[in-house]
Amino acid sequence: MSRRAAVAGLTGGLSAGFAGLVACDPDRGGRDRSPGVSAGSPTEDPDLALVDRVSGELTELLALVTAVGARFGSLERRLRPFRELHQAHLEALDASSQAAPPSGSAAPAVPHAPAAAMRQLLARERRGHERLTEAAVAAASGQLARLLASMSAGVAQRLAVTTGSVGTGPA
Repeated sequence: MSRRAAVAGLTGGLSAGFAGLVACDPDRGGRDRSPGVSAGSPTEDPDLALVDRVSGELTELLALVTAVGARFGSLERRLRPFRELHQAHLEALDASSQAAPPSGSAAPAVPHAPAAAMRQLLARERRGHERLTEAAVAAASGQLARLLASMSAGVAQRLAVTTGSVGTGPA
C-alpha cells in the first residue's frame, strides 16, 4: 500500500469517526455557530496555498533563468528549454499572470562568470525539482499531485539533459 493511500485511508476513517461522534452529540449536531466564527467554506480548496507557493517559486526560477540569459547571451541556447519549461508550468497552474516578476522587484543576483552563473542556476533548479516533488506529495488533490509530479519529472529530465547526469546530485 502506498503512503498516499495509507494516509487517505486513515484520514477518511478518522473523518467518518468524527462525523459519527458529532452526529451523536446533541450539543454539537444542530447547534448554530456563534456569529463571526467560521467553520470554513465547503468550497475552500486546501491546495490553493500550495499552488500559490509553487507558482511563486516557479516565477523566481523563471526570473533567474531570464537574468542569467540577459547577462550571458552565450548561454541562451542552454537556458531556453528551462525558460520554456517554467512558462509552461506556470500556464498549467493557471499562474501565467505571475510569469513576469512584479515591477519594482529586484532582479536576481547573477555571478560575474558564465560558469558560476550556470552552477548557481543548476543548483537552484535542483532545489526547485525537490520542492516540486515535495509539493506533489503534499497535494490533497490527486489531479494536482499528478500535475506537480509531472512538473518535477520535467525539471529532472531537463537537468539530466543539461548536465549529462541522472538524479539530483551535484553535476
